[in-house]
Parts: sequence; C-alpha cells; structure tokens
Amino acid sequence: MKIWETVSEELGAGRKQNEYNSILKTADVVIVLFWTKVGMYTEEEYRNAIALREKNDRPKVYVYEKKEKPTHPISIEDETTKLRFIEALKAGGKFHAHFRDSIELERKFLEELDQLFNEGYFKNGEKETVLESIFKFAKRILGISFVLASIVMFYFRRDVINRWTGGDPNSPIHELIAPLFLAIIGILIFIFRFKKK
Repeated sequence: MKIWETVSEELGAGRKQNEYNSILKTADVVIVLFWTKVGMYTEEEYRNAIALREKNDRPKVYVYEKKEKPTHPISIEDETTKLRFIEALKAGGKFHAHFRDSIELERKFLEELDQLFNEGYFKNGEKETVLESIFKFAKRILGISFVLASIVMFYFRRDVINRWTGGDPNSPIHELIAPLFLAIIGILIFIFRFKKK
C-alpha cells in the first residue's frame, strides 16, 4: 500500500508529483478521500487513475467524501474546489460515497474489498490452499533430497573423481552420471519453485 506520507521525500530530478502519478500505473486500487476541499494534486491523481482505469481496466477507483462537520472555518476557495470536483464527477456519470468517521470508512471499504476478492479481482497475494502449501513443501524437500543424495554419491565415488582428474583413461567416469543427474534435477526443482513465486 502506498500513501503520500510513505513515499521518499527526496526531491529527485523531475516533478515530485510525477513520482506519485507513476505509482498509480501499478496500483490495483486507488482511494481518493476529501473533506473540506479537493487540492489540485488530488484532482490530478484522480484524473490519472480514471484514465488508467478506462484504458487498462485497472485500477479500481473509489472516491469518498467525509461528511463530518468541520471544526474550522472553510474558505470560499476551498468550498469551490470541492463543489467543482463533485460536479465533474456527476458530469462524468460517476458518484462518490460518503463516510462520517474512520470506522465507517473502514467498514465500507472492507465490504468493497470482500467483493473484489469474491470476484477474483486480485490475482496475486491470495491465500494458498493447504494442498498448495503441502505441494510447495514437498517440492522443496524433493529438491534438497536430490542435491544431498548427489553429494553423498559423489563422496563415495571420490576415488573415481581422483582417478579421472589424475588423467587415468580407465577411470569409470560413467559412475558419476547418476549423482550429476540428481544434482541437476534438484537444482532445477529449486529454480522452478522460485520462478513460480
């Protein structure tokens, strides 16, 4: 999860907002929250997220307005930014949700997340089944077993290795094929397992 407070404060070479906008390109879900005003950067991030959604069918975009009465006076300028944003949403045929406090926001969004999981929207990071866990563990053990077996076999055939490295043309080099084969298979199992993650 990325929020602007967790993005590096390093200024970089370009416009900082571009860094925030680039995060949207890999996002599955974008949540836009506003209360008494909608800042220019919030509006820019919303427009970028919607453009990506229309182009790639990702990310899902959720807009929530806090409806709690503000404890401080609101300027006409701030109120105007909020009203303009809401009118732009309506003009695009979109409607935003409301929340009173963080508890209601959490409840509403958890309901949305449940629906997304039920629809199969999230392809990665899903909880694996018990059978998948057992299969993954079995592959790990199998890979380790093959590599260990090959090491043991190489150890007991070290005389063959010594004769072969010493230049003996009669050394039974074919006896090293089995441990070499086991080592390769064990390594391949590990490579395949890590690539599948």
